[in-house]
Amino acid sequence: MAVMKTGARKTDGLESVELVQLVVTAITSVCPISAHLWLMGVETGLRGVDLRDLAWDDIDLRSNVLRIRQSKTSEPVLVSLTDTARSILEKRHAMKGDQVYVFQVDSNRSKGGPISRSKAAANIKQAVDGLKYRGLLPFDLVISMHSSRKTLPTIMYADGVDIGTIAVTLGHKDTQHTLKYLNLTQKRANEVRQAYSTGIKA
Repeated sequence: MAVMKTGARKTDGLESVELVQLVVTAITSVCPISAHLWLMGVETGLRGVDLRDLAWDDIDLRSNVLRIRQSKTSEPVLVSLTDTARSILEKRHAMKGDQVYVFQVDSNRSKGGPISRSKAAANIKQAVDGLKYRGLLPFDLVISMHSSRKTLPTIMYADGVDIGTIAVTLGHKDTQHTLKYLNLTQKRANEVRQAYSTGIKA
């Protein structure tokens, strides 16, 4: 049985495509590279570190899959490319296909390398903070680069996809790890309990 956590919230996954669109649009206004990186994370379920290090030499744009070796596990994975993921790659290749990395930056500080974790995080935070101050996102929602990896399983789970399938999608060998991605907190359990009350007056 999964352990229910209380206290400080970890990074959240978004619960709908509409929220994903909202966040992507906001990040794009701050930094298009970070927006492409974040949306690619949603579409593939890959970790930010693996996406940031993705080089054009690693990609066959004619293929329907993305082949990478995960930095965390050192295991190779094949990720089916959605139309959106393919569109991101094709757009970036048209703009920057002569560079080494898919998400390469041209600033003097990081010239020739992929966008840094801290820069991507700062861009995402700036965009999300703007949405919160405009009342478009709850202030307690914690959105980061890792949220992109958590968003797909969050939406899948809300649509009734079973935990086993979600685990395979994320490359998890243990469904307990997958459950942690879904932010199954006691607060959420209480909300569900109320929503599914029979409403019977005894």
